[in-house]
Amino acid sequence: MYDVVIPVVLAVSHLLAGPDRAEAVAERACVDVWRWSPGYARSSATPLAWITARVEQAARRDLLA
Repeated sequence: MYDVVIPVVLAVSHLLAGPDRAEAVAERACVDVWRWSPGYARSSATPLAWITARVEQAARRDLLA
């Protein structure tokens, strides 16, 4: 799963946070995905869409920090 997801996480991080912050945002998003995975509901979104939303949230938090 990592091999499929990480390119998307890095690409979205790069787009939202810029090249200088992309890796930090991707790392934060991956930790968030791990922590929040028990709350994932299949009925709400596909796994990739849910993960992408976590990346977006991590990028927003990064911009506010």
